[in-house]
Amino acid sequence: MPQEPQLQARFADMRSGVAFPGPDDGPGRPDGTGRGDGGAEAEGQFRVTAPEPRVIVPEWDPPAEIKGTTVQIRVLVNADGRALEVELRPRTPNSGFNRRLVDTYMEMDYKPGRRMGRAITAPAEITLIF
Repeated sequence: MPQEPQLQARFADMRSGVAFPGPDDGPGRPDGTGRGDGGAEAEGQFRVTAPEPRVIVPEWDPPAEIKGTTVQIRVLVNADGRALEVELRPRTPNSGFNRRLVDTYMEMDYKPGRRMGRAITAPAEITLIF
């Protein structure tokens, strides 16, 4: 019976370049003088969220030389939730399996990344351990 691959999904934290409030500046201060961005951590006005797949990642039956390999898949997702580009880091030694991975992630539907409530083009990072 083949072992099922473990999936560890880690979506890119897209907050780079955003100034975060210090311990005395954030929302929730008792006197109401904090400089929060008008929402919770996940929903604040300036929060940028990374895209994520809308479906569960399919099960893989990797070739023998792939087992035990970790591959990071970087997917550039547009505002409509479609993949524009897929990159494997590192590529596996099996070019046919690489093609299968790229094709699968290109065809998947994604929940787009968002900034200030609007869908944006942003990368998603997914780590697979086979």
